[in-house]
Amino acid sequence: MRKFLIHSFLLLTIFSATIILINFISEEDEYSSDYMAAIIDKHERANSIKEPKIILTGGSNVAFGIDSEELQKAFSIPVVNLALHRQLGLSFILKELKYAIKEGDIVFLCIEYFFPGEGEYKLQRHTSDYYKEAELFYSPNKYDDLKLYLEETRLKYIDLFNSENVGAKQGNPDLKDSMNPLVYSRDAFNKYGDVVGHLDKKNPGFLRGRGTVFKYRFWEGISAINEFYAYAREMNVNVFYLFPPYPSSDFSKGYDIISQLRSDLNSHLKVEILNAPEDFVYPDSDFFDTIYHLNKNGRAKRTKKLIELIANSGNVQEQIRSIKSGNHASY
Repeated sequence: MRKFLIHSFLLLTIFSATIILINFISEEDEYSSDYMAAIIDKHERANSIKEPKIILTGGSNVAFGIDSEELQKAFSIPVVNLALHRQLGLSFILKELKYAIKEGDIVFLCIEYFFPGEGEYKLQRHTSDYYKEAELFYSPNKYDDLKLYLEETRLKYIDLFNSENVGAKQGNPDLKDSMNPLVYSRDAFNKYGDVVGHLDKKNPGFLRGRGTVFKYRFWEGISAINEFYAYAREMNVNVFYLFPPYPSSDFSKGYDIISQLRSDLNSHLKVEILNAPEDFVYPDSDFFDTIYHLNKNGRAKRTKKLIELIANSGNVQEQIRSIKSGNHASY
């Protein structure tokens, strides 16, 4: 019995040491280039800007589809693109905004259709592995954390001893092996927080998400955004809502449901809506690899249209004038 206990203890010690070694070996590469690690750079930029700024956020439609530099040039106000991934969930993104906004800021919130409320815990935890403050944006659970840790360690173990298993090394649970690592990478973002790694790439030839069928429901995101808006007003921060880009071929199929959503938003959302769904509908050829990711041409069109929408909005223009005059007044 004594020998059994000794052997068991030795095996447990070796196993634990192996886990620590695997995590130590893989930590440097994973933390330097993973797509979700870009949250570090986005918040560093937001924190470094002391004057009022424009914050763009939502899902990856915003990360891939807006030229923040052009927007900054057009209005002479610093711009930060905080957007990363829709599966972080609306609750995560709105709590992240509460953490990032400062008095006088302008927020443009562009949400994919029927955006998930709570998001995927695995992706949220993965993101907070890079940016510790992100634990404030969701509710960490020690039991789920342990399960994820063991699973991730298993994948790292497989990767360490089987070089053919490319998927495990990436580390990100939501960025699949079929995605271009030069695009889905921290290095693919520019200093404003925009993904630019795809701008010189050819479209893969298909759009993920094609044929998505919307089912109508009263979207719970409306009340969540209204709650955030009340908080933002207390912070003297103005918030504006935008419909996302969508390919024309799929837009026509989902038009009836999107129209119902628009009606609900018009009736119940307290945030001003700057555009109609049709404003950001583009040919399939203007998209990169998903139904929400614009390519270089589509991104330029959308940015131009966004600048026009802002220029034509009296409330946004009033806030911009207030920022430039130093009054930071809310409307």
